[in-house]
Amino acid sequence: MPLLIGITGHRNALLRDASGKADDNQIVQAIMTALKHWRAQVGEQTPIWLLTGMAAGPDLLAIDALEALMEGEPDWYTGNCDVIPVLPMPKEHFRADFADVEPAWRTKYDYYINKYDENHIVTAANMSDEALQRAYTDLSYGESRAQLYLNQGAFLSRYTNVLLTLWDGKDSDKVGGTADVVKLKCGIPGVSTDRVHPGLHPVGYFDGLPGGVLQHILVERTAENPALDLTSGLQHLNPDAEEQAPVYLSHSHPPAEASPLTLSLREEFIALVRQLKQFNGERMQGDCANDKLLEQGLDGRCGIFSKADKVAIKAQSRYRSQLLFFMAFAFLGLLAYETVSNLLNTLGGLLVIGAVLAVVLSSFIIILGAKMARLKWRYQLNRMVAESLRLRGYLNLADVPPSLPPMIPRRYRSSFPLVSQANALGEMVWWKKRETFQMSYQGNLGHVKEQWIGGQASYLDSKLQTTRQSKIHWINKQPKLAMQIFNRTSYQLFIAAVILGAVMLLVHGWLLWQYPLEAYAHNINRCELNQLSNGFLPWLWCEWDTGVMLTVQFLVMLGGVIALWVELANYRSASAGFAHMQVFYERARFLLAQNLTKAQTDKLLTELAREAMQEHAEWNLSESESDLARR
Repeated sequence: MPLLIGITGHRNALLRDASGKADDNQIVQAIMTALKHWRAQVGEQTPIWLLTGMAAGPDLLAIDALEALMEGEPDWYTGNCDVIPVLPMPKEHFRADFADVEPAWRTKYDYYINKYDENHIVTAANMSDEALQRAYTDLSYGESRAQLYLNQGAFLSRYTNVLLTLWDGKDSDKVGGTADVVKLKCGIPGVSTDRVHPGLHPVGYFDGLPGGVLQHILVERTAENPALDLTSGLQHLNPDAEEQAPVYLSHSHPPAEASPLTLSLREEFIALVRQLKQFNGERMQGDCANDKLLEQGLDGRCGIFSKADKVAIKAQSRYRSQLLFFMAFAFLGLLAYETVSNLLNTLGGLLVIGAVLAVVLSSFIIILGAKMARLKWRYQLNRMVAESLRLRGYLNLADVPPSLPPMIPRRYRSSFPLVSQANALGEMVWWKKRETFQMSYQGNLGHVKEQWIGGQASYLDSKLQTTRQSKIHWINKQPKLAMQIFNRTSYQLFIAAVILGAVMLLVHGWLLWQYPLEAYAHNINRCELNQLSNGFLPWLWCEWDTGVMLTVQFLVMLGGVIALWVELANYRSASAGFAHMQVFYERARFLLAQNLTKAQTDKLLTELAREAMQEHAEWNLSESESDLARR
């Protein structure tokens, strides 16, 4: 899964060396330095995708910088970096921007747009088709064409984790310029978004902005800019770091040392870097050879989905084995603990005490291993990543555009930034292939209803069935049935223990009544009296009283072990979540059978996907509470 680095800057940017000389090579070197910094943060195994607007100046020089690194650095190669051209209009119309610049820029643009053509994305504005056509051909660069550049900047702001900004630090009244992109990224007010595509609108302040950071490479411009400086209110990612190119998170007005928003964004970005390294460090590859439909919806991202799914399954299997070992040791330990009191001061007692200590130590080692491996967390996180991509793939096939509210609930963003990253990668597929999705909408919608809605409804039904579908796998695959069986068994064991306990109480009372002693001798064990040998029933009881007591202890202990398993397996929360989602999917299946408009279908599917991600996030948190690592 890649780190997305964007580039924006003034077309007439100047960067000088120590001697005061300014040339394009200085800009290339500054971008290379920044790229190497982020490579060091995420590691060689994490791909870096460069999103560039392809304009003359820093946009194209950034590709020069990336390709220079690929040619000269061992940790930069085709497999771990790529270029994503992000154009404000179709490439043939955008080429007109090079009419008034040096021919070398046009040549560079032609070369790179052809080289990375299969990756290129064309953003869309909130404008009519007629207005768009006028904007495409408006070479006087009026308001309509400027709105196209604003949409391009909004895309870079929304989808980049790091936005490299070659900027003079000042405001500008030019719509869609570098200053506007900075404002969108950092939450600085003053950008009109009336004509920005709904899927690219700035995320609200309460939602925490689009996330990611902005790295500012200070440049001059060939023309003096007397506008207001905007950098004074920008909040640093690391306020204590000495940075040649400072890294900012957000804007605060009035300027403050820290704000709740800044702290949240910092936590989210640091977690993203950590989770990217963990995910890409998994030595496992994925493909969607068995799911051609989802492969169409996710394009090249389908491998990420498949890898996340495989990592989740492997981590889940390992965690279950770990949990079974723990339960086995817990059972043996409790069994030894219950019997040791009857063997004190004997060789058998010594062995049992040693066994108890060995089991306690083994259980501690298993829990320590669970804390270090974090298998359940890895399973949960990768399961959410796969689900996020799967849902976005089906939304793409149904031609559902990205929506403004984040797909993952705001309160979970800082915990699961990798999930937001996966969703962003899926949304970029819609932007890249939206014309294809629009043309095949009617045909794909039927497949989506069958494979996503119908398939998920059947899956939820299987999870909630209360009849065994297999001899053993129901323990993991049918949580509602497992919860019922184990709860019933635990209850029955408890009742049996209570009944035996009541019998013991009655027998003890009967013995005290049958063989009364003087007040000072009431605590003498009646089974030690000689006269008990005269009665068969008293003799029988005295022969088996220890066994009955051990049986009661064993029943109580076994019921407790089963109750512990139900808690650690989290059957109750899983069953409740499946039941909630079953209602939503059945409702969606019913509504989609009606004659809905395209807008109604888009809204329904978006809300269903968001509800599914909400359920996954809540399930994740409930599962973490029952994690063995938290014992």
